[in-house]
This record gives sequence, structure tokens and C-alpha cells, in this order.
Amino acid sequence: MEQHWQKPLKNVITPKRGPLPQMVRLIDANRALIGELPHGYLKRTHWMRAGRALMAAADSGGESDIAWAYEMIVGALIKEDWL
Repeated sequence: MEQHWQKPLKNVITPKRGPLPQMVRLIDANRALIGELPHGYLKRTHWMRAGRALMAAADSGGESDIAWAYEMIVGALIKEDWL
């Protein structure tokens, strides 16, 4: 199955604070969640949802899945007060 990690997110995500860098493509978001989130954060419900949505977007490459991943990541950033 082809992965679509190079596809752009619905919009660029630029956290205002916190450890995550700017995210432009699905791969950027993946690297941020896996490599930049503090230890244990991926176990938080909002980050688990964002991770699952991101995987679905990379699997399908579909516009609606990419939009959903974007919304879940933005929502998690808001919950952490990083956006």
C-alpha cells in the first residue's frame, strides 16, 4: 500500500509555544509527534486521536482524511495551549 507522507496538510501549522516545530506536510507532523512530543504525551487521548488521524491520512492520501488529521493536530495543540 502506498503511503502519502509528502502530501501537504490542509494549512501550515505553526505552534506559538511548546516543543513542536512548524508542520507543512504529513511527514512533518509525523516527525513532530514521534520525535518532538515530550515523553508520555502520545498516551494522552487528544494526541492518540491526532496520531490515528495522521496515519489514516497517510494511508489514504484523501483530502477529507488530511483535513481530519489537521483538525485533530490543531485540537491537540489547543488543548496543550501551544497554539
